[in-house]
Amino acid sequence: MEWTSWETGPSPKVSALVEAGLIEATSTPQLPMFESWGKFVGCDGILPAPEAGHAVWGTR
Repeated sequence: MEWTSWETGPSPKVSALVEAGLIEATSTPQLPMFESWGKFVGCDGILPAPEAGHAVWGTR
Protein backbone atom coordinates (compact mmCIF):
# COMPACT_ATOMS: atom_id res chain seq x y z
CA MET A 1 0.00 0.00 0.00
CA GLU A 2 1.29 3.44 -0.84
CA TRP A 3 0.29 6.52 1.12
CA THR A 4 0.81 9.89 -0.48
CA SER A 5 -0.29 12.19 2.32
CA TRP A 6 2.59 13.97 4.02
CA GLU A 7 0.37 14.87 6.98
CA THR A 8 -0.57 11.45 8.27
CA GLY A 9 -0.08 7.82 7.50
CA PRO A 10 -1.94 4.66 8.30
CA SER A 11 -2.08 3.41 11.84
CA PRO A 12 -0.72 -0.08 12.51
CA LYS A 13 -4.26 -1.32 13.23
CA VAL A 14 -5.63 0.05 9.96
CA SER A 15 -2.67 -1.41 8.07
CA ALA A 16 -3.30 -4.83 9.62
CA LEU A 17 -6.99 -4.73 8.66
CA VAL A 18 -6.13 -3.75 5.07
CA GLU A 19 -3.50 -6.46 4.79
CA ALA A 20 -6.00 -9.03 6.13
CA GLY A 21 -8.46 -7.97 3.43
CA LEU A 22 -11.09 -6.91 5.97
CA ILE A 23 -11.30 -3.26 4.91
CA GLU A 24 -10.32 -1.09 1.98
CA ALA A 25 -8.41 2.11 2.65
CA THR A 26 -8.66 5.07 0.31
CA SER A 27 -7.22 8.54 0.30
CA THR A 28 -9.54 11.51 0.55
CA PRO A 29 -8.93 14.58 -1.60
CA GLN A 30 -9.19 17.64 0.64
CA LEU A 31 -11.20 20.01 -1.58
CA PRO A 32 -14.03 17.56 -2.42
CA MET A 33 -14.11 16.50 1.22
CA PHE A 34 -14.63 20.08 2.38
CA GLU A 35 -17.29 20.63 -0.31
CA SER A 36 -19.22 17.62 1.04
CA TRP A 37 -18.63 18.87 4.58
CA GLY A 38 -20.11 22.26 3.63
CA LYS A 39 -23.19 20.65 2.06
CA PHE A 40 -23.71 18.65 5.25
CA VAL A 41 -23.52 21.82 7.34
CA GLY A 42 -26.00 23.57 5.03
CA CYS A 43 -28.50 20.69 5.04
CA ASP A 44 -28.29 19.43 8.59
CA GLY A 45 -27.12 22.51 10.46
CA ILE A 46 -24.46 20.51 12.30
CA LEU A 47 -20.84 21.57 12.08
CA PRO A 48 -18.76 18.37 12.21
CA ALA A 49 -15.06 18.38 12.92
CA PRO A 50 -12.94 18.23 9.75
CA GLU A 51 -11.99 14.65 10.62
CA ALA A 52 -15.68 13.69 10.59
CA GLY A 53 -15.96 15.46 7.24
CA HIS A 54 -13.99 12.60 5.74
CA ALA A 55 -16.76 10.22 6.81
CA VAL A 56 -19.38 12.55 5.32
CA TRP A 57 -17.42 12.60 2.05
CA GLY A 58 -17.17 8.82 2.08
CA THR A 59 -20.96 8.41 2.13
CA ARG A 60 -21.51 10.27 -1.11
